[in-house]
Amino acid sequence: MFQKQYTGKPISLDLLDADVRNVLRLLSDITGKNIVIEPDVAGKVTLKVEQVPWDQILDMVLAMNDLGKEQVGNVIRIAKKGKLKDEWAQKAEEIRAKQELQEVAKDVGEIGTVYFTVNYALPQDIAAKLSESKSERGKVSIDERTSLIIYSDYPSRVENARHLLARLDKPTPQVLIEARIVTLRTQASLDLGIDWSLSTEHTTVDPGLTQNYQINIPSAGPSSFGLELGQLIGKTFLQVNAAISALETSQDLKVIAAPKVLTLDNVEAEISQGTQIPYQNFSGADVNVTTTQFKDAVVELKVTPHITPDQKIRLKIQAKQDEPGTEYNGQASIDTRKITTELLVDDGNVIVIGGVMRDRVDTSTNATPGLNKIPLVGRLFKSDSSNTDKTELLIFISPKIVEPRKRVQGA
Repeated sequence: MFQKQYTGKPISLDLLDADVRNVLRLLSDITGKNIVIEPDVAGKVTLKVEQVPWDQILDMVLAMNDLGKEQVGNVIRIAKKGKLKDEWAQKAEEIRAKQELQEVAKDVGEIGTVYFTVNYALPQDIAAKLSESKSERGKVSIDERTSLIIYSDYPSRVENARHLLARLDKPTPQVLIEARIVTLRTQASLDLGIDWSLSTEHTTVDPGLTQNYQINIPSAGPSSFGLELGQLIGKTFLQVNAAISALETSQDLKVIAAPKVLTLDNVEAEISQGTQIPYQNFSGADVNVTTTQFKDAVVELKVTPHITPDQKIRLKIQAKQDEPGTEYNGQASIDTRKITTELLVDDGNVIVIGGVMRDRVDTSTNATPGLNKIPLVGRLFKSDSSNTDKTELLIFISPKIVEPRKRVQGA
């Protein structure tokens, strides 16, 4: 059960059959509070308390004599409970009457018809909102061909609908997503200045305590696959492009795709690039009848942005890389790797997704024709060489909020 907390200054009183009016005046003198007493207040008080909050003593004195109090500004008014209840009920009735009058006032005047043009939102969505606030005689209809809402109602209802339309019919923010999908030698990633630890500092009671997070960093072994998230601190996408171009010139990097797409807030953008791998499909009972079909082997990126109220961008990212795999019975297979993640990015910041690594081993033999085939000494006339090249797939993503252009009146 809830117990009231008393915060008044503790006082001590010893009273025997004291008049309640005099007790209330005594409390006013001790505490310095303004207390007004109604003429019909009467009763006796007997009490002996030591160091009890004065506001608790006041409540006990009122309870003993069936009295109540009302705070008006810095004045405490004391009256009989019944009288206060009647006054409160009367005030509540007055408030209800004013509310009813305001509702009735909305439905005065002649019903008129207006035509609202919907520029950005769906007309049926706006019409549904207007229907919630129309009067009983109001009517809402839609002309989808011209994106018009035809609204008939009382003047005050029409004005409210006009304000509602102005708040709802606004352009949806857009996000420009720039991406670079590249393959590069693993060591070359250091030249791009990537910080592979998405870290955050969180100050606790101990000012020296911080927390650092690292997400699924893949092992350095051959042909590994994991999720790696990084950020290019203090670099714009233009600077990233310059670094990529430099590495591409030195043949340390190859650009697979460089898409740029503009999408609405909360609308998925899809980017894909790849090839189709042919394979033979046997149809029907006759194994000699075959048809050629194709499998898609693509690098695909799906990004769904959401602009937060503080102008950051939450990205839901799905990345996929397909490439030809091992052949089985002469039929092609596809190795598929997928990454799904969601993260918060500052406007214009550059995020890097990596973790797909490949080792490619190239072998070659140089030999002197004829002499290399002589038994025992033939190996002296030939040499074998092997070259191991480790590459990594990286996806650079930079989202930027594009402010909608404001319409110029009369344009």
